Amino acid sequence: MFKRVLVPIAEDSDVEFVIRWSESVAEPFKTELLLLRVIDPKDLRDGEAETFLKRAASRVTYGRFNVRTIVTKGSIAEEIVRVAIEHDADLITMATKTRLGVKGSMVNSVTRRVLHANKVPVLVLNSDGLKKSEYHSPKFVIVPLDGSNNSESVVEFATDFAGECGAKLVFVRVTNPTFPGLSTLAGKPMQGSKSSLYIRDFAKEYLNRFVESARENGISASLRTPSGSTSACIAALAAENINTLVVIGTQGIGGLKRTVVGSVADKVVRSTSQPVLVIPVSSALVVGAGHK
Repeated sequence: MFKRVLVPIAEDSDVEFVIRWSESVAEPFKTELLLLRVIDPKDLRDGEAETFLKRAASRVTYGRFNVRTIVTKGSIAEEIVRVAIEHDADLITMATKTRLGVKGSMVNSVTRRVLHANKVPVLVLNSDGLKKSEYHSPKFVIVPLDGSNNSESVVEFATDFAGECGAKLVFVRVTNPTFPGLSTLAGKPMQGSKSSLYIRDFAKEYLNRFVESARENGISASLRTPSGSTSACIAALAAENINTLVVIGTQGIGGLKRTVVGSVADKVVRSTSQPVLVIPVSSALVVGAGHK
């Protein structure tokens, strides 16, 4: 599934943190780790960058992964995207820090730019929220679904991934009793708890087909239908277990200049301290079916 994982490492990175979490996700697969260091075009210290990456490579668990180091010059986000495509990476691991501002937590600009310009899945690690000493192969994989083709495009990948890791799938549809068009049934208006119950039953029926399909493939699966803000509900579910991975699809933007998007994927990345695997819709089927 993941044959080649690109791991960008900045000079101020917590190298151990980035590498161990990359290993924890790639562990079930015969994976090659590409350690990348992007330096300023005017910086002549190529040798220092090579030495830095060799030290980082020495942190990789011996014998478990093949390791290559790459030093390149240019804009960090642009180079990450370019190298990922050039080397046919299946995954990019990005360690990011969040900061609280007027509008809530924000993910750093390099990570945002890579997420929105990139066609390769990105594993976002919140170095502020994850404990540095704990590295877990995922045991729970949360898959938020909203009924759209975009969200459902990651189901095949998430199912295969959970099967490889021995993880439990948790399919989630967040319900909102005030959602337009769902407050009536058979032409009759519903009030209060009746409306909420109908919406939740509808969500359970929708999710149940994914649960049954996973179970038919021998994978443990369940469903959840929390009510409230989508990103807040997903973050709360992810926080229930420390070894949880959220897998979510995104349409993406396709350009490095657009760095702020109000999508559910963006909000989930900003809301949870757990790892989030963001899969561009255009690559979801390829990742799910082409790298087993």
